[in-house]
Amino acid sequence: MSLFSRTEELPGLHGALRDCTPGGNGMKKFRAGDIAVINAANISRQEAQALIDVQPAAVVNVAEFSTGAIPNYGPHMLLDAEVLLLENVGTDFIAGFKDGKKARITDEGTIYAGDKVIGEGTSVERTKAEKDFSEARRSLVERMEAYFGNSIEFIHSEGPLLIDGLGIPEAGSEMKDRKVVIVSPSEDHRNHIKGLRNFIREYEPILVGVDAGADSLIAQGYTPDLIVGNPRNIATES
Repeated sequence: MSLFSRTEELPGLHGALRDCTPGGNGMKKFRAGDIAVINAANISRQEAQALIDVQPAAVVNVAEFSTGAIPNYGPHMLLDAEVLLLENVGTDFIAGFKDGKKARITDEGTIYAGDKVIGEGTSVERTKAEKDFSEARRSLVERMEAYFGNSIEFIHSEGPLLIDGLGIPEAGSEMKDRKVVIVSPSEDHRNHIKGLRNFIREYEPILVGVDAGADSLIAQGYTPDLIVGNPRNIATES
């Protein structure tokens, strides 16, 4: 562990801060016992192993080691390696220290540079890591069950439409062997219609208006052969 003489008798963990965030160069200068500063929400196994390989005394995370979005085992790996974990120190902390700056972390999660407080975070213990992992796993299972349950219900109810096309209305226009122009309300789509004037005049394609795209076709003097969309998004004149 990297210690410095003037404050080594003060309580807490002592070491040099290393900027290991994306874009930082701390990993290149890292020595065993330094303090890694990262910005890695839901830290993965690979990220945790990369830190374990350089033997940090502590890992200070700008974000949360586990947000609950996914069950991640990275925090467990670091704790197994007897690394102190401190999370939620905030993005302002990165701008508040220089790579290689000596610091001290207290049991309460306060980070000092000399006598000055430069950050505060929450210590991650084994019980919290286990709880976060279990809750994230349960939440993921619930989301997957809901997603697949809805998908299965949709397939059962809409099977004839998906498999046999039953229930799809007749287009009302013969499209076989004809060119088709589909107009949707995308960015600058009105100018795109103008750029197709010669093409439309020469080939007389089927014109399909999607939502407000139908209004744009009519505004430029065309009659859509087919309109697709929510009637509330299309003018009455269409």
